[in-house]
Amino acid sequence: MKVLIPILIGLLVVGCGEKQSTNPNEGNTTPAKTAKQNVEETPSINTAVEPAKKLSLREKLVGSYECNFDGIASKLVFPENGKVKTFTNGLKIDEETWNISGTEVHIGEGNPMDVYKIESNGDLTFIATIADGKRKEESGETSYKKIK
Repeated sequence: MKVLIPILIGLLVVGCGEKQSTNPNEGNTTPAKTAKQNVEETPSINTAVEPAKKLSLREKLVGSYECNFDGIASKLVFPENGKVKTFTNGLKIDEETWNISGTEVHIGEGNPMDVYKIESNGDLTFIATIADGKRKEESGETSYKKIK
């Protein structure tokens, strides 16, 4: 018994023989990762907002436009089918083809052809007529407001 007491005290002071490491990752069941590995393994999150579909000028033009000139209510309706309908005081007057040339809308196929400028706010301004291949500029006072 005299021999066991010093052995027991020695084991308590020295320990069981396993040396404690100063490395915090040693003995940990998960492998240590470098900062670079942490960044590479972090799933990326796409925070970019998908841009809205950009409408073509033709798609922007489709709709109805109204104008009151000298007490006469005039309306232009541009459906997607390429035929513009013209109304005066609520009565359908005409239906003609339309096409876009630059920032202008040309209405009609022959003589005369009406020319409207597409304004930055979406409105239309009557600016010219084309007859017999000649363009005649107008005052630009007649403006059609786009209605929803």
